[in-house]
Amino acid sequence: MKISFKKIISITTAAVLFFLLSIILSVRFPYRDRMYAEQWDLKAPIIVLGSKVEENGAASDWLARRVEAGVAIWEKR
Repeated sequence: MKISFKKIISITTAAVLFFLLSIILSVRFPYRDRMYAEQWDLKAPIIVLGSKVEENGAASDWLARRVEAGVAIWEKR
């Protein structure tokens, strides 16, 4: 029994689409009530990356500027 190349491609495509759809639905369906904020005034945390903290615990100049910029952006929300 010979299986045609088109049939193999069709079965593979259907399996991949089914797999992707099942992953999407398994994540979206159980958590659908938590995916979008109902209150738009909620503020998300901001992560400030890079630079260093000095040995005495003070922020370096670059880190202080980045933190200030992050706080400014956070307050605009």
